[in-house]
Amino acid sequence: MGLWMTLSRSFGKKHLFSAGIDVKNGILDNKEIYRTSTDELYTDGNLIFAALFLQDEMNLVSEKIKLIAALRFDYAMYYNGHFQVKDPTSKTGFAEPAIISYPQAGWLQVSPKLALKYFLSKSLNAFISVSTGFMPPKLDDLAGSRKIRRGFKIANPELLPENIISVELGFDYSLADKLFIKPSGYFSRGDDFQYLVATGDYVDAGSDDPVPVYQRQNVSKVEIIGAELGLEYPGCFMINEM
Repeated sequence: MGLWMTLSRSFGKKHLFSAGIDVKNGILDNKEIYRTSTDELYTDGNLIFAALFLQDEMNLVSEKIKLIAALRFDYAMYYNGHFQVKDPTSKTGFAEPAIISYPQAGWLQVSPKLALKYFLSKSLNAFISVSTGFMPPKLDDLAGSRKIRRGFKIANPELLPENIISVELGFDYSLADKLFIKPSGYFSRGDDFQYLVATGDYVDAGSDDPVPVYQRQNVSKVEIIGAELGLEYPGCFMINEM
């Protein structure tokens, strides 16, 4: 559940100022009761996410150039993380009963964005933007341990948020009153990206071969290069191709 609100106001002909809040609350309350064995798994946790964002759109040079400057403040907090195993068997892969309480964690991030748009004509404009992003870990990765399709996943309460910086260059072209073509290309560099990693351990889950153990971890750095071609016709459909 969450709440998103925004407010915009013009100051003269050159500035459009916007401000808003984004609040989300996630609750993990998972119970797995096996009917063909004695296993019982209980997973709990809470993740609250709050953000404040500010933006100013400035018209420059007789409104042929638009400069957009934005700033976003994010805070995420993980708490009440618990995991319990009762009467385990090889069905779930746990060797013995366990009760685990995970430590509380919080993350604060400031994410700026700067974009420049140049109107070449009424039907064509070009833009370039530089932005940063922030994504906290998922509740299931912080607290959940269980069998998955490729093996056995264990929780990682020390998982850190992902951070990314992106540069995007593109065009917006109007073929008619309502048909828009929006090609763009981008380069992104991320830190602490979350990836499911094999730990090198194995568990006995009742199968012929040992089951590999995985954990969602932060890898050092990733680089992403891509392109998009968007076709937009308001009131009908929108297509984005990667």
